Amino acid sequence: MDRLIDALRLVAANLPATKDLLDLQAQQDMAFWAKWMFWGTVVSIVLSAFALLAVLGSLRQTSRAIGDARKLGEDQTRAYVHVNSAKHSWTDVGYGLVLSIENVGETPARVFEIGGRLQKAKIGEVSGVIVPATYPMKRWAAVGPKVPATTVRLDTAAFNDLIVEFRQPVAGHVLLLTGTVRYQDIYNKWFETDFAFFSHTAITGEPDRESKLRRPTAQLRSYVSVEPPPAAKGEISEKSEIDP
Repeated sequence: MDRLIDALRLVAANLPATKDLLDLQAQQDMAFWAKWMFWGTVVSIVLSAFALLAVLGSLRQTSRAIGDARKLGEDQTRAYVHVNSAKHSWTDVGYGLVLSIENVGETPARVFEIGGRLQKAKIGEVSGVIVPATYPMKRWAAVGPKVPATTVRLDTAAFNDLIVEFRQPVAGHVLLLTGTVRYQDIYNKWFETDFAFFSHTAITGEPDRESKLRRPTAQLRSYVSVEPPPAAKGEISEKSEIDP
């Protein structure tokens, strides 16, 4: 009995040390699992970040594909406006330069603007004279798709002296017309197409070798997207229909 009591006393005496040992073991176990939980959290965050980047990349590609499809659809259906011919015209009110405007697209151009100038150019140097320029523009109403060309009269008041000079051929020179047609499509986007023609005289009547306005060999812009122009002053002009 005494031995049992001594053993119990010994166990009781060692209880604090045993408790401290168990506490230490518990703390070590907690630290061990906390470390693994930390690294598990880090791995989870990294994997989540990669997943998020993958989702963002997929969304970006989807957005790009939608944008490309939309642009392709607009390109296939929007207006394509250009000047397909020009001719001199003399009437009882004087000289006129008549431009034939055509829309070969699938939808109307809401409005279009024309600007241009006449100049004297040496024969053989016409292409070098044709350079990008900004012209005073005059605005007209809409032009429909795939309909007979619309004719408009270009304002040439500033070039009267040159026109008078070219009532007869000028040795070594031609009369050069350059300009730009600017238009707005149904998607509210603006585009510009340049044009250029030359002739030896500004006489009227049946176009012949001297008076016919021909296209020179030159690099011209066609259906180029541009920024919206300033609001037009005054009201939209009526289209000036002129018989050939």
